[in-house]
Formats: sequence, structure tokens, C-alpha cells
Amino acid sequence: MDCARRKSGRIWSAVTAGAVAALAVAACAKGGAAKSSGTAGTGGFGSGGVAGGSVVTDAGAGSSGLGAAGTTSGSGGALAGAGGEAGTSGGAGAGGGAPGGAGGGVGAGGQSGNVGAGGSAPAAMLPCDLYSAGGTDCVAAHSTTRALFAAYSGKLYQVQRASDGKTADIGTLVAGGYADAAAQDTFCADTSCAITIIYDQTSRANHLTVSPAGGAGGADVPANAGALPALAGGHRVYGVYVSPGTGYRNLSAKGTARNGQPEGMYMVTSGKHVNDGCCFDYGNTEQPKANDTGNGHMDAVYFGMRCEHPPCSGTGPWVAGDLENGLFQGNGSNTNDATVTDDLVTAMLKNDGQKTFALKTGNAQSGKLTTQYDGTLPNGPYQGYIPMSQEGGIVLGVGGDNSNWSAGDFYEGVMTAGYPTNAAEDAVQANIVSVGYEPAKYTEIVPTSEKTKQSWKYTTAAPATSWNTSAFDDGAWQTGNGGFGTDGTPGAVIGTVWNGADIWLRRSFNPGALTAQQLAGLVVRLHHDEDAEVYVNGVRALAVTGYTLSYEYAFTSKAAQSALVSNGPNTLAVHCHQTTGGQYIDAGLSVLGL
Repeated sequence: MDCARRKSGRIWSAVTAGAVAALAVAACAKGGAAKSSGTAGTGGFGSGGVAGGSVVTDAGAGSSGLGAAGTTSGSGGALAGAGGEAGTSGGAGAGGGAPGGAGGGVGAGGQSGNVGAGGSAPAAMLPCDLYSAGGTDCVAAHSTTRALFAAYSGKLYQVQRASDGKTADIGTLVAGGYADAAAQDTFCADTSCAITIIYDQTSRANHLTVSPAGGAGGADVPANAGALPALAGGHRVYGVYVSPGTGYRNLSAKGTARNGQPEGMYMVTSGKHVNDGCCFDYGNTEQPKANDTGNGHMDAVYFGMRCEHPPCSGTGPWVAGDLENGLFQGNGSNTNDATVTDDLVTAMLKNDGQKTFALKTGNAQSGKLTTQYDGTLPNGPYQGYIPMSQEGGIVLGVGGDNSNWSAGDFYEGVMTAGYPTNAAEDAVQANIVSVGYEPAKYTEIVPTSEKTKQSWKYTTAAPATSWNTSAFDDGAWQTGNGGFGTDGTPGAVIGTVWNGADIWLRRSFNPGALTAQQLAGLVVRLHHDEDAEVYVNGVRALAVTGYTLSYEYAFTSKAAQSALVSNGPNTLAVHCHQTTGGQYIDAGLSVLGL
């Protein structure tokens, strides 16, 4: 991307009971000592199925967890309700529960690991609860789709409205639940919104805001808040759609790994919306400035098409560790790091900071994790990575020095203090799968010129006020192929050169027969630089300001949905106004299916 052409404008446009028990065993295997971070001990999994008392609801506090040192069964037996007492050596109480030590047998009425009478498996344990149960607390937890702690009921992200610049915080529907996407839809109705803050769900307040300029890229722009609809838990939610130039960062993060400390992280991303630009990262980066300060000063999970140490396996995309000045799939080339083409991907990295790091991937919709690499940190020709020198900042969507040419989707991600156990990671993957993420699917009814040039009627002279209606006579207008703009504008596909201040476009279409449900999912696919208005049969469908760097989807107004004629003639009309720098406009219509 030609950074010199960018402007200062903004985009507006269950787990099973056995898995949890395995976490306790893994934590106890480390010594069973009581720690404030919540390792396993007396109390184990107590009555009602809560691990060792109350679940840690805020990784920053580090209290509760699995209790103090001792046996692994609490009153009522593992995962069981009240009704039995723990054996002195850790046996299961009456009502069924976990296996104990010598001298303790299976409680009457249940089998090892099953749910006892009166209790229920802690299926509500979410990723940060699971990591904490394994002895590695979350120090950052970011998601625009759901809570990552079972008890979290706060803010997930902030959106800013294009029409008046006002902001709104989008929270969860219930504690431990999914995002209140309807609140975003209401707030952003008939205009567009941008995601300006992604809130940290831990007490450390490691919130992500739009990245400032860095050593390799200018200031970033926020993501279009409506560009990545999806389903999670049967609820419509919105992810973070990252196109080149979009990125987030925290340059004063607290509690994250520094100077060779161990850590882990994951993100749920797309296996389809990828490119080979640097660098679609989530994780540890330089602070307090977005500058490259040397090898080993980053530790972030990367996903995309970039192969920096060939040969690589297949054609990509791949998971890698961005350890600064290198996207490492291993100690240099690693042909065992397989291409991952699932629709949605869990990408994981963990690093002990001293000798070892590991990379894992999983289908975020089904199945288990695959280890792509587990071995030494880069060495030999790659110096500066043993030990690591992390600085503890947090980055999303761009590189440490703000190299901002990547593309990707982000639904959720966390960072931990400490090197997560395999059992914890397996439990987190199972929880992600249980969400039932479903990416959006679109049916095109008016194509854009991204793939095939589309014919439009256009003028650069101000037309009559009825220019956007079906009855208007555009016979005197010129005919040209989309898109319209100037070469060098990021993401532009130029069919007709337009280099003036304003352009008005019209085209006729018949969408075929559409149901009321399909009409309610009518969206515009739009790439605009700068301000644009889109109309259906003279009714405004969308108004946006600023510019985008690629094609994105945005919901149409309810009035425009009502104005569209099913299985009949319609007119799509667009106006774009330009002030400075690159310029471009192209639009189409699709139907969103979720």
C-alpha cells in the first residue's frame, strides 16, 4: 500500500467434566501449592460444580481459582452437588465425582468424572476461567462477540457513529454471554459506525485503541463496525474486520510478559480473509512506542499468507510467531506447519521466554487442536531470541512497528501470564467450538466491479434533485465501467477515471424474488473514498463519511429495504464527494444470510 496516499480521515463506514478435571490434575502436577493465581488445592471442584469455590471472574485479581493446597475433591464430589464429603485422601463424596487418591473410591450413585446428583458440569467456564484453572491467568482478554470470563458482564467494545461522532459502548446480553449486537444496530441505524475501542475484560484495563503511527506505517484507522457480522451461540454478533491500514494497540499495557517471561495467547480468526501483507498479529509488542527495537522484542501470534522462512508447506495460510524481524513457523523453515483453510481458525502461540515456543491451530467450529510446532526458539542464524526480550505492549492487526498492510478477521483473543498447559489449551478449544461460530454468507444481487467491470450511467455535473429516483431520465449521462477513481488509491479497481470533486452514478437492476427475511438482510458492498451516499429507488440506504481501504459490507436502512421492489425494476444510485488525495467509488447490493 502506498502510505503516502493515505489520509487522516477515519473509516466510518461443555467443555466436558473430564477436561476440567484434567486442568486440576495438570495444576496439581506442578506441586499443588496454593497460589493467588488459583492453582488446584483443597476444595477442588466443590458443590454445584464450581472449581474450588468461586470461579475466578477477573484474571487481574487472581483470587479464588481452585482454592488452597490439598485434595482435589470438595464437598459433594467433583462437579457434583451437595450430598457427599471428600475422602481424607481425596476420594469422591457421595453423589459421584472425581477420582481421588489412595483410600478413596467412587461415590455411590456416580462414576468417576460424571455429574453427580444435584450438581452440573461447569460448562459456563469460559476461556479465561479455564486458563486460570490451569494456573495461567489471563492478563488481557479482548472480544467483540462474547464474554471471556463466566462472570463478565461489562463493556466489550465502543463504536463511533459517522453521522454525528457520538459513541456508544456495546456490552454483553448477560453475564458470561454474547454481545448485544442489537444495541449496535439501533445506534448505527441509517449510518455507519467504526470500532474505536476494544475493551479488556480483565481488571488490568489493557484496552485496545486505534494504533498511532509507527516506524513503518502511518496512523491506522478503525474497523467498520458492521463489516463482519457472524453468529455466536445463535446470536448475531460483529467481529473486527481488518483491512490494510486498520490496526489497534496498547502502548502502556500492564501485567503482560516482559524480558523473557513465559506467556500464551490465542485468537479466533478467518481462514479465508487473509493476505501476505505484514502483519496480522495479536499479542505482545513493543511499548511505549510502535517502533522495531530488535529481535525478540515481540511475541505475537500471526495468521496469514506470508512465508518468511521458505520452504513452507503448501500455499498457506499458516500460523507463525511474530517474534520481531521474523515470522517464525519454527526454527527457520518448518514444512510441518501445515496450510490451514478452515473457515474459522483458532491460532495459538505459547513461549517460555527462554528456550521453547509452540504453535497450534484448530478449526474454530469443530474438532481438536493440531500442534504445528513445539521446539526451540529461533537460534543459529537467528540471533536475539534466546532469551526473549518482550516489552509487554499489545497489538492487533498490524506489526510491532505498525507495518499495516495485512488483512484478517478477529473475533476473540486472550493473553496469559505463564506457559499454558496442553490441557488448558484443549479445554479452551473445546469451549470455542461450543460457541458455534458461523461466518456470514452473502448472496449477490447487484455485483460490484471487483471481479467483472459493471456498467453505470454517470455524471460529474450536479443533477436535478430527482437524480436518484427510478423515474429520472439519465439518457444524457455518460456510460462507463466501474469502479470510478484514480490509480494508486488503495483497493481500487479502476474502470473509469474520475478525478474531480463529485460524481453521481445510476444503474438499473432486478433482484429477483426476495422474501421479507431476505429484504431485512439487504446490505451494500461499498468501497468509498471519500464521503458517499447510496440510494435505492430514491430512498437513502446509507450515508458514510471518510474513506475505506477495501470493499466492505454495510447494512441498509429499513426505509430502503421497504423501497426495494422484489422481482421488478429498481434503481441503485450513488453520490461520492472527494476533497484530497486518492479517490474511488464502487457499490453493489447483497443479501446477508446468517
